[in-house]
Amino acid sequence: DGDTVRVKVSEPSSGNSGIVLPYGKPYLDGIFGLTGPALRHVHMAAIIWRLAKDFSSTGLQALEVGSWCGASTLTWAHAMARYNENPGQITCIDAWKPYIDTKINLDEKYKRMQQALCNGQPIRVFNHNRQFVPNGISVNAICGWSTEILPMLPREQYHCVYIDGDHCYEAVRADIENSLPLVIDGGVICGDDLELQADECNTSIVNESPGIDYYYDVNAEKYFHPGVTRAVGERFGRVSAWHGVWAMRKQRGAWKSLSLQGMPFYCPPHLTGRDLIKLKLDILE
Repeated sequence: DGDTVRVKVSEPSSGNSGIVLPYGKPYLDGIFGLTGPALRHVHMAAIIWRLAKDFSSTGLQALEVGSWCGASTLTWAHAMARYNENPGQITCIDAWKPYIDTKINLDEKYKRMQQALCNGQPIRVFNHNRQFVPNGISVNAICGWSTEILPMLPREQYHCVYIDGDHCYEAVRADIENSLPLVIDGGVICGDDLELQADECNTSIVNESPGIDYYYDVNAEKYFHPGVTRAVGERFGRVSAWHGVWAMRKQRGAWKSLSLQGMPFYCPPHLTGRDLIKLKLDILE
């Protein structure tokens, strides 16, 4: 941990969070569980598989920007334990504080998430879930805003940087730009919630509503995250993408597509029965 930046901040109070956490297993129910299709976690694990093949003698270092309650953290951890023989480390950055504009994002889900953040529930669930990472994998959580934390981290340190924080355009753009210098050569920058690429839809809604998270594109006939789509498209153009997970690889200072050809189908063990049912349905589609 000698090179790890630690930022000391006060965590939100979670003494009366109203959640009964289970003994001996992660808590991933409702808004505290997966925030996207389970099939994405199969491809996230495959990114680690790809990196483990290329960095076989090295313990992998992953950086997660936006951890919520730890579902994705567990996916990275289990994939590292499965595919890499060396100890790995995951650094998680999240403010665990209210950030959603519920005047624009009207779905009941956003209200529940915002209220949970006000009550300090997500950080309590995250701290519970992080107990279940496999042996040999360490998790270092940094509580703070990514705009403040990312510029403080060591450059060219991480094999994988995963961006899944605030999905508003300005936030995603800042997270991408602040994360690029942190990736080592041969490493990957990736993220979640790219349902449509920039050349497949109209992202002008972010001009009218900068805080918009999710929107329906009438031409594509699909819901998507316009802030993610615009920010990713502006920086990279078309990217490698699988069911909403996107990725690009750093090669001699340039950003290239990432191939997962030959990837194994690995289902992380923390996925719930409901997640697995949805996973099977997604595969059938």
